[in-house]
Amino acid sequence: MSDIKTEVRRFCRLSENTISNPKGEHELLQALKNLNCLALDFDVIANDELFQFNDISAAKRVFRQTFYCHTGLFLLDKLSVDWIRVYLKNEAIKQNFDDYFLKADNPGTFIVLSKCLTDSSAGVKQNKCVKLLEGLLQKRCLDRVMVEYCKGIIQSDEQFIVDEFIAALVSFPDKAANVLQTQNSDMFLPQQYIPLIGETILSSLGHASDCIRKGKDISLQFAGQLCAKFSLSGFAELLWKTLMLVMMPEVQRDFIWSRVCERLITGIPDRGLDVVLSTVLRITPWYGFVDKLLGDCILAKHRVEYLMCTKMLLLQYTDKVLVVHNILGYLASSHTRHHLLIKTMKELLRVWGDESALRHTSGEQHCYITKALLICCHHLSEQDVQKHKDELMQMLLPGVQCHLGISDHDTRCLGMLVAKTMTQVLDPKGPQLDYELDENDENVKCLLLETSIPENPDVTYCTRNIEKTDISSATTSMDKETSPGQSQPPSDLDSDDDLEPYDMSNDVKVTKVKRPKYLRDCMEGLMCGDDPDRTETCLEAAEGLIRALPDGLAEVCEEFTKILLHLSDKSSNPNFTKHRFSAMVALAVNSPVQCSKYLTYEFYERNYNLRQRMDILEVLAAGAQELSQPNQPSPAPSSKAAAQTPALSSTPTPEDWHSVVQKRIESKTRRFVKGPSRPIPAPQINKFTGVAGQFFYPLMKHYDRRENTFDLIGEDSLVLGRLIYTLGVIMYCAINTMEAKKMGATLLEYVWVLRFHTDRMVCHAVLFAVSMVILSVPVHFLLYDLQTEVMEMKSWLQDVADKAVDKESRKLAVQCLMLLENVIKKEFQGSVDNT
Repeated sequence: MSDIKTEVRRFCRLSENTISNPKGEHELLQALKNLNCLALDFDVIANDELFQFNDISAAKRVFRQTFYCHTGLFLLDKLSVDWIRVYLKNEAIKQNFDDYFLKADNPGTFIVLSKCLTDSSAGVKQNKCVKLLEGLLQKRCLDRVMVEYCKGIIQSDEQFIVDEFIAALVSFPDKAANVLQTQNSDMFLPQQYIPLIGETILSSLGHASDCIRKGKDISLQFAGQLCAKFSLSGFAELLWKTLMLVMMPEVQRDFIWSRVCERLITGIPDRGLDVVLSTVLRITPWYGFVDKLLGDCILAKHRVEYLMCTKMLLLQYTDKVLVVHNILGYLASSHTRHHLLIKTMKELLRVWGDESALRHTSGEQHCYITKALLICCHHLSEQDVQKHKDELMQMLLPGVQCHLGISDHDTRCLGMLVAKTMTQVLDPKGPQLDYELDENDENVKCLLLETSIPENPDVTYCTRNIEKTDISSATTSMDKETSPGQSQPPSDLDSDDDLEPYDMSNDVKVTKVKRPKYLRDCMEGLMCGDDPDRTETCLEAAEGLIRALPDGLAEVCEEFTKILLHLSDKSSNPNFTKHRFSAMVALAVNSPVQCSKYLTYEFYERNYNLRQRMDILEVLAAGAQELSQPNQPSPAPSSKAAAQTPALSSTPTPEDWHSVVQKRIESKTRRFVKGPSRPIPAPQINKFTGVAGQFFYPLMKHYDRRENTFDLIGEDSLVLGRLIYTLGVIMYCAINTMEAKKMGATLLEYVWVLRFHTDRMVCHAVLFAVSMVILSVPVHFLLYDLQTEVMEMKSWLQDVADKAVDKESRKLAVQCLMLLENVIKKEFQGSVDNT
C-alpha cells in the first residue's frame, strides 16, 4: 500500500506541474483527464507516457481517500482571470474541470468548495465556486455520496472525513451568508438548502429500503449523525417537515419503511435525540404515525423512555397539546407499551397532587400536566380501571384537596375538572365528585376540547397541511359540520317566536312596603328577618339615604356598617350583593372616620368568615378611591358646540345671529397675545388626605397573629393577597399627600417580609404594592431617604424577573423595574433642565 501511495503522490505532482505550466491546451486537457481517471469511476487507463500504475483500482482508492481534496484545492487556486480567459474557453477543458467536482461522488468535493468559498474574496474564483456549489446541489450530486455511506458501517479511519463533511454541510448556510452577503444565492438560503439536504437523506432511506428487500446489509449511521447535527444547529423543524412529508405516507403502507425510520430516529446520537424526538412529536399530526415511526424502541432504549415519559411531560411544557397526545397515544396504542401508560399516569398524578410542586411550578406547566392527566383518562381501558382504580383514587383525593386550598381561581378549576373527570372514568356507577364548575366557561370548554382523543386523519390531508396541523382547530371544524342524517328544522311551522314582546323596561316593581325615609327606619327594616320584602326595599334605599347626608349619620354609622356587614341574603335577591356593597361604600365615603375605624378593627376579629373579611377590604379600597377623586361637575354646553348644531328651521334665531356676528369679529380681529385655550381648573380639596392613615395603618397591625379560625400567614393566603392589594390601592389614593412618604416607607417594610411567600397570589400582590409605592412616593424621597430599601428592592425584582417560575410574576417584576427606571430618568432629566 505504501508503494501505491508513493506512485499516486508522484502522479499528482507531475499532473500539478503540467497544469501549472502546460505546453498547450492538449497537454492541459490530458492532465485533467488523467486526474478524472482517478477521481471518477471511469474505466479509462491513464496516459502511459505520463505515468503507469501497477494496480489502477488501488490507485483510485488511495487517490480518492488521500489526495482528492488537496488536488481539488490546487485546481481552484489556479482560477484567475488570465487562466480562465486562456484555457477555460475550451469547452473540453471546462467540462473536465467541472467533472472533477461534480461527478466525483466524493464527500471531499463539498468540503473543498465550501472552504474555497469561505477563504476567497469577491472575484472570478468566488463566482466559480458558487456555480459549482449550485450545480452540486441542483444536480443532486450529494445523493450518491449518501448512498455510499449507507452501504456499510463507517470505519474509524473514515470518521475524520465524515465529521468534516457533516460540519461543512451544517455550517454552509451561515458561511455562505457571511461571505456573499447581499449577493448570496437563493439556493444557499436555509428555506431552500435544508429541504434539498432533506431530499438527499430521503434518497438514502429509499436506497436502504430497497437493499433490505434484496437481503443486503445497510447502515444508517451517517444519516443519523447528519440529522442530529442539523437538529442541534436550529434547523430541526425545517428538516423534519421535509422528511415527514415522505415518511408519513411511506410508513403507512410499507412495513420496511417503518423499520428504516425507526432505526434512523433511534440511531441518532444521544446528544441530538432530545431535539429530534421533541420535533417529531411536535409536527406529527396523529399518534398513529408516531407508532409507525418509533415502533417499540421505547422498550429497548432507556433514553427514549426517559425523554418521552419523564422529561417531556414532567420537566418541560409546550403550548402545543399535540405533543402530549402523541406521547400518550403512542404508549396506549400497543399492548407491549400499555404498562408504561399506567406508570406515566401515576407519576403525573403524584406530581399533580403534590403541594410543594403545585406552589413552585408555573401555572402554564401545571395546566400542561393537567391536560396530560385528562388525556390519560381517555386512554384507560376497562381492565385498567378494574385493576388500578383503588390506587388511582387514593392518589387523586389528596391532590384535589390541595387544589381546593389554593387561592388561585384557575388552579382550583383545574382541580375540580380533574376530580370530576377521573371519578366518572374510574367509578362511573359509584358516587361522583361534583363541584360548582361551569362547564360552559370558555376555558373549561377549550380544555375539554383539547384533551379529547383525535381521530385518524387522512394521510394526504396531513402531508398537505403538515405545517398547520392542530388538533383543537381540526376538532372544532369537525364539530361544526352537520351530519348527513341530521334533519334541518322546518321554516314554515307555526311559532310564537315572530311576535314582538312588550317593552317592560320601564315597569316598576309593585310592593306594599313603603320606602324608608329615615336612617333608623332603614336600619330597623334591614334587621327585620321575617319580612323579606321590607328588607329588600330598605336595602335598595340605603345608599340613597346615606348619600343624602342626613343629620346623625356619624352617630349611627358604626351600627349601620355592622348591620350591613352581617346581613345575609335570605330571599335570593339578585341585586343583594350590589346594593349591600354600594351602601357600605357610601358609609365609608360620607363618614370615613367612624366607618374605617370600625372596619379595620373588625377585620382581625374572630367571629367573621373569609367572605366578610374580603368584603371589608373591598369596601375600604372602593371608599379610598372615591374619596381621593375630585368631584367632576358636568360641563356646560359651549357656544361652539351650540353654533355647530343644525337649525330646525330656515329662520335664524337671535342667538344664531349673535354667534355669527361674534365669529366674523373674531375672524377680522388680529391678536398678538392669546389667553389660555382652556379655563384653569379650580383647585379642590382631597377628602382622603385627612383619613388616609386611618384606612391604612390599622390593617397592618395583626397580620402575623395566628388564630384558630384565621391565619393570614398560613392557609388563609387568599385574604393576605387581597389585603396587600388593598394596601396598594390605598397607597395610590394617597398620592400627592403629606402622608404618602411615611405610608410608602411603611408599606415597603411590610411587604419586604412577605417577598418570598410561596403562594402565587401573594407574590403578585407584593409586586403590585411595590409598583404603587414607586408611583405614589416622590422620587427624591425614594432616591435619598429610602436609598437602601430601593436598592434591595431593585435587586429582588431582578431576581424575580430572571428566576421566577411563574410567567405572570416575571412580567410584573419587569414592569416594576421599567417603572422605577422611568421615574428615576424623569427625575434626573428634570434636574438637568432646571440647571
